Amino acid sequence: MEANTLMVTLDAIPPEGLELALNLAPEEVAAVATAEGQERPAVTSALTGQLKVKRHGSRRLSLRGSFQVGVVMMCDRCLSEKETELRGEVDELVNLALPGEAAGEDEDDDGALPVSDGRVDLRGLLAEFFWLAWPFRFLCRQDCAGLCPRCGADLNGGPCGCDDMKTTVN
Repeated sequence: MEANTLMVTLDAIPPEGLELALNLAPEEVAAVATAEGQERPAVTSALTGQLKVKRHGSRRLSLRGSFQVGVVMMCDRCLSEKETELRGEVDELVNLALPGEAAGEDEDDDGALPVSDGRVDLRGLLAEFFWLAWPFRFLCRQDCAGLCPRCGADLNGGPCGCDDMKTTVN
């Protein structure tokens, strides 16, 4: 699946819902997940998973599924980079902004997906769920020793040799 196939034709969604197999190349994931002026995430594998799209009347869609994708992240303790796998869940009920309506016209439509030529673009939602799967804090390993607060040496390789390891950090 390419990023442009995240355009779903509403009339093609059967009553039981439409199953989409996600398989976006790393370059496509990085492009979809990056807003203008942002640094691209280091994506190392395809984003794969399943997404079920179901209509709820003419104004709502439900999206349910999961995905996984390989990325490179920086450890919050030692600042080393490590490849890891992000896993995300999608469970969202979204409003649709039909043609001729302004998105967000009423309180319930805030963030509504615009419908154009009977189609809706799911790339923005996929990007949102990609970033929601990104951990607030990442450690390269559970026992990461971090950096010496005095000299900045990576303590995962052993003691740094500072004379006074009892330095307190204010």
